[in-house]
Amino acid sequence: KEQNGQLLKSFIEFVLSPTGQGIAEEFSFVRVPASIISYNNVTLNSLALASGTTPYFIEGSSTQVGTGAQEFVISQKRQSFADYDRNLIYSQLDALSARISTQEASSHIETLYGSGTTNPSRLFWKAMALMQDQASIPLHLSYRAVGSGTGISEFIGADNGNVSYTHFGSGDIPFNSEDYSSYTASGRQFVHIPFIVGAIGIFHSVPAAD
Repeated sequence: KEQNGQLLKSFIEFVLSPTGQGIAEEFSFVRVPASIISYNNVTLNSLALASGTTPYFIEGSSTQVGTGAQEFVISQKRQSFADYDRNLIYSQLDALSARISTQEASSHIETLYGSGTTNPSRLFWKAMALMQDQASIPLHLSYRAVGSGTGISEFIGADNGNVSYTHFGSGDIPFNSEDYSSYTASGRQFVHIPFIVGAIGIFHSVPAAD
């Protein structure tokens, strides 16, 4: 069974977790309010994912003996980001070597593709790198920072037989009614998940005084 739905749900939960929201603050975003987190949790728990797939489990600061060593576990115990940050080049080489060895022993890599606004791109890339490094099975997560409009178009996939090019899209604005109708007309559904809060700057040109 394809695990894309479960992996996407886990990625969103990771970004919304204290760890993910802490990363958001590193890039000058504001943590999502607790009320929105609760709203998002209700939305995520209402999703009907493919039967026969396995939910991902996140092992936090508390060691889960046995459970943390199983497949489909994202474990903070596998790597400290402080070490990753201080020794970036060496840790990337070590992670690459380990990933190659794992991939050689496995015929399948779980993938997750997204595209959209450039605003949260560094947050996404860092969160994706952490999940890949902390996973016990081969994962490949990527995000293309191409703008909200392109992200929406690729998610709708109207020029691709109404098949999405990506597993998720990210935008500064929600779907408008036209895009929503285009997507749902093909029998598909989607949900909006607010995941970060950022500032919008307003620029105004003031003519020189006479």
